[in-house]
Amino acid sequence: IVLLLLVFLGGFGLWGICQLTIKLVVPSFRIKARRIKLFLIAGLSALGYCTTTILNIESTAMIILPAIVTVHFAYSGREYLWGSS
Repeated sequence: IVLLLLVFLGGFGLWGICQLTIKLVVPSFRIKARRIKLFLIAGLSALGYCTTTILNIESTAMIILPAIVTVHFAYSGREYLWGSS
């Protein structure tokens, strides 16, 4: 059940990154900032759980890199994410 939950949370996180990317490229795209935030939090929580359970150096690097990209996109879209909610 935990693995299935992680897959779904990771999928929601990926969907949130896609939605934020579309919003950054096409500012007229309509989506609520709160929804994107929830998607991103779901994805980061899945990454956080995987990071705490996997102590292998190669695996941890593969998990931390998507987190860095997510934080970068959230920083790029900070005006929309935190300005409109």
